[in-house]
Amino acid sequence: MDKNVKVWNSRTGELVREFQEHTEQVNFCHFSHHLLATCSNDTYIKLWDLNSKYCRNTLFGHEGPVTHCRFSPDDEYLASCSADGTLKLWNVKSANELKTINIGDFFKNGDGNHDEVEVLVKCCSWSSNGTKIVVAAKNKLFLVDVKTKELLAEALLSHHNTIQYCDFCPNSQIVAVALSHCSVEIWNIESISKIAECLGHMSWVHSVNFSLDGSFFVTSSDDQTIRIWETNKVCKSSTIVLNREIDVSFQDNNVNILAIASLKHLQLINRSTGDAIYLTEEQKSSICCCCLSEDLQFAAYGDENGIVKVLNVSDRSVLKSRFGHRKAVQHCQFTSDGKTLISSSDDSTIQLWNWKSEKYVILKGHKEPVKNFHLLKQSRLLSWSFDGTAKVWNILTGELEKDLTCHEDAVLSCAVSPDATIFSTTSADKTAKIWSFKSSSALHTLIGHKGCVRCCTFSLNNELLATGDDHGEIRVWSISTGKLRHLYFSATTNEGGSAYGGWVTGLHFSPDGKVLVSSGGYIKWWNVDTTSSQSLQTFYTNGTNLKSLHVSPDFKTCVTLDNLGILYVLQIME
Repeated sequence: MDKNVKVWNSRTGELVREFQEHTEQVNFCHFSHHLLATCSNDTYIKLWDLNSKYCRNTLFGHEGPVTHCRFSPDDEYLASCSADGTLKLWNVKSANELKTINIGDFFKNGDGNHDEVEVLVKCCSWSSNGTKIVVAAKNKLFLVDVKTKELLAEALLSHHNTIQYCDFCPNSQIVAVALSHCSVEIWNIESISKIAECLGHMSWVHSVNFSLDGSFFVTSSDDQTIRIWETNKVCKSSTIVLNREIDVSFQDNNVNILAIASLKHLQLINRSTGDAIYLTEEQKSSICCCCLSEDLQFAAYGDENGIVKVLNVSDRSVLKSRFGHRKAVQHCQFTSDGKTLISSSDDSTIQLWNWKSEKYVILKGHKEPVKNFHLLKQSRLLSWSFDGTAKVWNILTGELEKDLTCHEDAVLSCAVSPDATIFSTTSADKTAKIWSFKSSSALHTLIGHKGCVRCCTFSLNNELLATGDDHGEIRVWSISTGKLRHLYFSATTNEGGSAYGGWVTGLHFSPDGKVLVSSGGYIKWWNVDTTSSQSLQTFYTNGTNLKSLHVSPDFKTCVTLDNLGILYVLQIME
């Protein structure tokens, strides 16, 4: 961003050279054996001789910011991508432009429409022999013949995501593609077939690079992690990866888990036997959430296109389907009688659907996505949203009974007290609040968290509220006074980061209120009766970033998923 280019000795950390000729932010750099190429928002590509402190050549011709540049395998040519919609090929020795390929032309329809198409060309990668180049723009990959500029193949990856980076494997026809929806896809670019999907990152993946021999590749993400993948294992794996959303039923000492497998299957798993039953075939769209009815007769799910479906668990048939939302469904839940399915969506609405009679009511009032809701007694529902509000609805009439502006930023979670007289809200504004259902003003505002407060839970005796934040801190508050009772956190690492493993994503009190269990980077149990900040026990999962924690009413069984898609069912031993 500071417009400078710095070259470092990777062994010693010594600054070797600094170049300061770009006039706008530098977007990318790439080494050849003897040169360094850099590209910038100033529309120029510059070639640098590492033995000199001055630019050797400036390549100009793009009409917009240059997003990416890359030397060919033999270092004779350089490819550059730009927001002007073009890919340019340059002769490195002469610094002359050889060819321009208008990638926008590949997006034009074959209906005679020749209007210009605005395309930001994100990145490119050469084949190992330098005769082909793969180019990424929007959500498409294009394979282009370098000599003829002919479009050899194109692949549409998704309607809902954009490509952030791509890399050609040095010894095969596969391309690794980093996407904005937290995953990396492996494609055979010649057959235009997706070979594998690599799940595990929690945020946008911005880079993917193969090793020189193609045996592994490395990915980096906004989730602050770097992951190393073995190419052969990824491409040959037939393992079903569970998605991050599950629903768990604790009934008659049995644990039944409804999970989303590989994003497009619904799977029912019995804890006792370990048997997995596929309730659906592969769906066309990714499944976002799922739920079980209390009697376990029905299952339901919502997908990324706003469709909700109800299935019969015994024969796996689809009973009813409804296109109820305009955007992805984030949460769904049956009423206690199983006759009504409630769903919330990124389109800011909540749907009450009596799927047997096919009657429905749409609750409109939130202005931003509704990620979750809580069913209350007497046919009422509590919802919360990224718009900073919480609302109470009558689900029989659809009437809005209470509308609270709770926080200055997104409401991330709510919890209802066991006696259903009060509830809590937590927010990205780093505060939590306690509210009465009978009042429109907060009873207490809880201040002290250093990060987004992501989860909360009440003790069964209505005396304590626990809150967890993105810095790995857990705070326990007195409900009556709003005062802090306990602060739990792990020892920090030498680098100063939380050793807890990241966000606190789930909290549950034991029935007697003496123990608190939390999920985050792993699972921890805490003694509420003592002032010690040391945990009683820690269970380390194979992966990290546990999203949710389901705990049985007797506090003896915990169920969770890690970011690798591994399911854990933990039983407390007497």
